[in-house]
Amino acid sequence: MHPGVTTMSTPTFTQLDIANAYFSVNSDDVFARQQTAIRRAEFDMWEEIYFTSATPASENDWEEYAASLRAKLGVGKKMIGDNLLVMETLEVLPGFRELVVELGHVDLYTLRQIITTTTCDTFWDFEQVPGLVDELLGDLYCPTRPNQSLPSVRTVKKKITELLRNVTPEEGEEEETETGPPGHWVEENANGTCTVSSTWDAWTTAKIEALIRKCATENNISFAAAHALLILEDTQLSLVLNMYQASDVADAPVWMSPFGDFNSTDSARAAAEATQVRDLSGAQDEATDSYRPTSRIKAYVEGRDGTCRFPGCTRPAMYTDKDHRVDHADGGPTSPHNLISLCRHHHNKKTDGSIGYLLDGYSGAVYWLYKDGTWEVDEPTGPLSPKKANWLVTFNDITQQLKRTPGPKRRPVTFPPGMDPDHPPF
Repeated sequence: MHPGVTTMSTPTFTQLDIANAYFSVNSDDVFARQQTAIRRAEFDMWEEIYFTSATPASENDWEEYAASLRAKLGVGKKMIGDNLLVMETLEVLPGFRELVVELGHVDLYTLRQIITTTTCDTFWDFEQVPGLVDELLGDLYCPTRPNQSLPSVRTVKKKITELLRNVTPEEGEEEETETGPPGHWVEENANGTCTVSSTWDAWTTAKIEALIRKCATENNISFAAAHALLILEDTQLSLVLNMYQASDVADAPVWMSPFGDFNSTDSARAAAEATQVRDLSGAQDEATDSYRPTSRIKAYVEGRDGTCRFPGCTRPAMYTDKDHRVDHADGGPTSPHNLISLCRHHHNKKTDGSIGYLLDGYSGAVYWLYKDGTWEVDEPTGPLSPKKANWLVTFNDITQQLKRTPGPKRRPVTFPPGMDPDHPPF
């Protein structure tokens, strides 16, 4: 097996400051305005509850307090606790909070998902880390173009997790005792089948996942069957993995789809096992006469896009088709200026004319056009995207100043533990 091809980042781009930038959820559409009003009202109510309520000092106080709010609002105590934790955490994320209040574009469900990702000592124990998360969220939730699509909750949580992962202990410190050794479990199911689970570091998992997918594709079998085939039979596969690491930033993390940024330990291991290094500077402007992109062009497009480019779709770019905006048969070049990553579903939608788009080949922004006359802009999220390149420099400058020591996996919550989640929808 050949563990990988490491591809390097391109020079950073300069983004334009567009005065009339806004997210599609803040448009003049009547329904968009109504939904924004709902988000604002809900946020304002919970913020007022947080600032006007004393924190319960004991479990008994909490039970009484939650019961009182539940009677008034008709929501469960878990949602009450989560929403108050949102308001508490936003106090150390002032820039992000200001955006939420000003634009009214982030609902409480999304805020709960974001804050859940930050409930760890890595976030709370280092004074620089909340500022770093605040800057990341500001970057994600501050529009830079008119009618820009909001980032998906999954994308935001993943980026926060990547950030926190890279301010954990360096190799050789106490990290192994925190994470524990790799685990293996076999669970018997009611129908007589068994579920086999293993826990590995990100780099090992990436290689296993890629091998299973390649074996399944070459043998036209399921992933589960491929997993068994690789273990039980002497199967030989040659594997190429594309990894991305900035060459102009010291100690830059290795990025690999679909895992995102590796921590420092996995980054070092992945880079050490790479058998070939390719500099992708200049790949943005390359082209080929062939319908199929070259390996360099394909690697650049996947590294720029990160995922399928249809707004809200999180299918990793490495598992997508490469679509010509102007069809190759009509003279469209096979070049990053004319290619984007689309999952098979959205590729088919574009092919049958249900949706269409325009591509800014320099920034990678995709302008989606819908049949009812509406439109929105999707920005790339991969390691070669302009925002990622700019963010990496900021991130690296700050993380070099952090003292990296481990802490418990989760921060002790303000409210007493042991509260079982209520049944949906609460």
